[in-house]
Amino acid sequence: MTNPGDLENGVLVGYEGYLFLAGGAHRILDVISGQKQIEAESLRNFRANILSRKDLAADRKFIHIVFPDKQSVVREHFPIANPLSLGEMYLGHFPELSEIVFFPLNLLRKHADHVYLKTDTHLSDYGILLTLAGLIERILSEPQCQHLAALKEKLTTERLVSGDLGSKLGTPVSSKEKFIAIDWPLRSFHNDLQRNDGIVDIYFSKKALYPLRVLCFGDSFGRSFSRLASYFFSEITFLRTRYFHEEIVDQIQPDIILSENVERYLDFCTSDEERPSFFMLPYLTAKGYNPSAGFAEAFSAVLSYPRLSYRRFVERLFL
Repeated sequence: MTNPGDLENGVLVGYEGYLFLAGGAHRILDVISGQKQIEAESLRNFRANILSRKDLAADRKFIHIVFPDKQSVVREHFPIANPLSLGEMYLGHFPELSEIVFFPLNLLRKHADHVYLKTDTHLSDYGILLTLAGLIERILSEPQCQHLAALKEKLTTERLVSGDLGSKLGTPVSSKEKFIAIDWPLRSFHNDLQRNDGIVDIYFSKKALYPLRVLCFGDSFGRSFSRLASYFFSEITFLRTRYFHEEIVDQIQPDIILSENVERYLDFCTSDEERPSFFMLPYLTAKGYNPSAGFAEAFSAVLSYPRLSYRRFVERLFL
C-alpha cells in the first residue's frame, strides 16, 4: 500500500509519505467532502458553550482552541482536492467568537511541511511550539519570537514514529521525527488512566517564564500541548474531557482557562449541560482504576488552592 489514494484500515495514503485519518466514528471523509451535513443543533451548542465558558471564566483569561485536522493544513500532500474545514465553517457562522476561539489554521499552513507527524494524526513538537507561541501572544499581548527561537534549539531528540496511523497498516510504516528535549526543572503527576475521558496530567515548572496557573479541558491535542506549555507556565492541570467543568474551575482557581478540541470533533458538538461529573469519568470508562498516592496528593493539592495544603505541597516539590 504505497500509492496516494490507497485506503486501508481507516488510513488514507497521501503524497511524500504522509498518512491521513479516514476512518473512525467521526466519518471524516464524509465530513470533509460535504456528504455528512453538520446539524444546526451542533452549531448552536458550540456557540452556547463558548459564550457560557467565557461568562463562567469571569475575570480570568479564557480561550477555546480548535486544532486543525491534518488535511486542513497539509493540503498539498492530501490526495483529495479541496477538503472542507469544519473550523472555518463554524467560525464562518459565528464571527463574533473570533476573539475567544483560537484556530491556528493559517499559522500552521505557513509551515505545513513541518507541523504534523507524517504517520500520525497529531502535531509535531514544532507544530505545538508554533501554536503555543501564537496563543500566548494573544493571551498576554507579548511577542514570543525570542522564546520560540530558544525552544526550536531544543528540537534535538530524534526517533522513529509509527503513530496512530502507520501502526494500522498491514505492513506498519514509520517516519523519523524530531522532539523537544525537556531540560527545564519539571515535576509531573499523572493518573495513568488507560482510557481517554478522565485522564489527568499535572505539571509544576520551577523556572517557567510566567508565574501563571493554567487549567486546560481538552483531548489528546490539548494533552500534548499542555506538556510543552510547561516551559511557559509554572503550573498546568490538563483534564481529558470534551466539557467545561465549572465546579473544577472554582476549586483550582486558575489564572488562565483553556478549552480545546481537534477539528474533527466538530462533526457534532455536545452541550456542556450534558456533562457528567469529571471525577466519576475514570470509573465510568475504565476498570480497576487505582491512581498512585503521589498523583492523588498532587491532584488534591491543586484542587485546594490557595489553602495551606496546596502551599505546603508546592513548597516541597523541588527540595
